[in-house]
Amino acid sequence: CLDNAETPIEDRQSIYRLVEYIANYYDALNMRFADSEVAASIWIAGKMTGETILQRDVQEAMNVSVVTVRLQVRAICTTLNLDSKRLKQYNVNDVINGVRI
Repeated sequence: CLDNAETPIEDRQSIYRLVEYIANYYDALNMRFADSEVAASIWIAGKMTGETILQRDVQEAMNVSVVTVRLQVRAICTTLNLDSKRLKQYNVNDVINGVRI
C-alpha cells in the first residue's frame, strides 16, 4: 500500500509501528482487524507523521471503499480515544505510549 502512494513515504517505520499498535489493541479487545482497519490505520498514521497518504491510495491498495475507510477512521479514533479532527496534532510515539490530547 505504501509503495503505491502518489508521493514518497519518508517515515514508514512510524506508520508500521502505529498499524501494529492498533492491530494489537484491537486483538486485546477481541475486535476484528481486517483490510478496512489496516487501510484506516495507515491513513491515520499518515496524518500523524505528516505524510501525504490519500484515502484514495489506501482504498485502492486495500480494495475497500473510501466510505469504509472514513467509517473505520472514526471507529479507530473512538476505540483509541483520539480526536479524529486533531490527528495532525498527535505523535505516533505518544499515542503508542498512551498519551491523548
